Amino acid sequence: MRVQDGALALREAGHEVYTPGLTGIGERTHLTSPQVDLTTHVTDVANTILYEDLSDIVLLGYSYGDMVVTGALEHVADHVTLLVYLDAFLPRDGDSLNDLARASYSGGPAGPGAEWLAPPPGRSFDNPGEAAWQGVRRVPHPARCFSKPVWLRKPLEDYSFTRTYIKALDEPRPAPGVPPRTSTIMSRSGLSSPRTRCSSVVPKPARCRLRASTGSER
Repeated sequence: MRVQDGALALREAGHEVYTPGLTGIGERTHLTSPQVDLTTHVTDVANTILYEDLSDIVLLGYSYGDMVVTGALEHVADHVTLLVYLDAFLPRDGDSLNDLARASYSGGPAGPGAEWLAPPPGRSFDNPGEAAWQGVRRVPHPARCFSKPVWLRKPLEDYSFTRTYIKALDEPRPAPGVPPRTSTIMSRSGLSSPRTRCSSVVPKPARCRLRASTGSER
């Protein structure tokens, strides 16, 4: 499902929805540079919440976005009512995406011939139209976002907001090394885990319904 489709459905249901752009990708791809890293994206999200004066929010992170929303907690935890991870990695303090995905994206010093962009991973779509729409919008990602560790002042279970993890069972991409520790972290962090029979990225005509859940014990 496109971010726009999900946001539209939520707005039609009467919710106020924000989808912050991240520096260097999407509609902000013109701002990419070797200096863009996880901290840049954490600031993108935190500033949207702070400058829009948002409170009692549902904060959702998908895939790499879980690193961003986790890092944003340092700045906006008191604005969050529910934290949702969608097909995410569940980072702990000091984890980077390279650690969790067993990847080796490099984000070293910039210079002539330096490799500082990571190509988008392969993705298949059932709908050719969706594949074409997505294809021209998928751009390389600043690699330092993947090597920069997240900073989490305290464990997730020590925050007062509710926490939920959503797993799309038909999501085709494996997350190497994640499943064994995901269940452990979910249990320790008080995360509920609704599951749905769909991919987290699906053609518009085949939208899936995620089961509603209020989350954890807290």
